[in-house]
Amino acid sequence: MPKGTQREISVYSNAPEVEFFINGQSLGTKKKDNSKFPASGLTWKVDFKEGKNKLKAVGINYKDKQVSDELEVNYRFTKNGKAKELILESEKLNNGNYLITATAMDGDGLRCLDYEERVYFQALSGGTTLKSLGTPTGSESIKMANGKASIEIVRDDSGKELEVMVLNQSFKGTYLVIE
Repeated sequence: MPKGTQREISVYSNAPEVEFFINGQSLGTKKKDNSKFPASGLTWKVDFKEGKNKLKAVGINYKDKQVSDELEVNYRFTKNGKAKELILESEKLNNGNYLITATAMDGDGLRCLDYEERVYFQALSGGTTLKSLGTPTGSESIKMANGKASIEIVRDDSGKELEVMVLNQSFKGTYLVIE
């Protein structure tokens, strides 16, 4: 969105009241309207700043206690260009598997938030993909959301490097090797 344009943020909660904060500043408390069930989201107009923004929703009077949830949003006003490449990154999970994430990037190094094409992951050696699980991290063919897609890979006992490839009709294979 252009600078100075407010975004509408919705919070869905089973608490009777919710207070919403952006970067530590309260935007007020709203009461849940049960007549709008099940989609009884509470909305606030938010002015994001460029860069990191911390969002926090605090549920009030929920079973006589306060509950909260936080989210950090990295916001930008610059629109990305056309996707020029797919970048692969890995993160070792607590279960010993690897989460492999493909990100679509433009020529200026910006993530292509509007890129939603399907990508295909393949473990070429050293492991296997968790597939056909019906989840975003459980199929070799995944539609990107906001320019990202991820898959979980299980290392095998071969001792080989873990080599992973991602591709689609727009991009030839991009490879990642984990020793």
